[in-house]
Amino acid sequence: MNRDHYRRLLAIIPALCLFYSVLAHSDAEAIYDVRLFFGRDIALDKKCGALYVTDTLWSNFVAQQVSTKFDGFTVLDSIGYWKGAKEDTKIIIFTFKSGDDANDNLTKTTTIAGSYAKTFCQDAVMQVYEKNDGKPYRDFIPPTPDIVDD
Repeated sequence: MNRDHYRRLLAIIPALCLFYSVLAHSDAEAIYDVRLFFGRDIALDKKCGALYVTDTLWSNFVAQQVSTKFDGFTVLDSIGYWKGAKEDTKIIIFTFKSGDDANDNLTKTTTIAGSYAKTFCQDAVMQVYEKNDGKPYRDFIPPTPDIVDD
């Protein structure tokens, strides 16, 4: 190799170090992606007053339970399967940084999932979250118990 090749190689090293430092950033800068999966069918044996979560019911739920807790999120329409049955599904995606608010935000998403499960007589709402450490975490959130106001 001639000197120009060595110079080019040496010029790349700082860029590689910078790239590595971005990948190896601290946990305080971690990013969470949380996805909640909401089935829209309601079983016939449930006493929920409806058999399907209509667009109006969904919009009201989002306005009352989601928009009040988060400034930004994404809603997707999907098809899901629960216990072998195909059903319309809504997916809400939240993205936020870790830090002081991360645990509060994870608690909020769990509260949203439990509230939906209870309100619409669901067995559970699936919650999947990933921190940018590449390890996915999954939970099925059951209906929340009755909340008693003091």
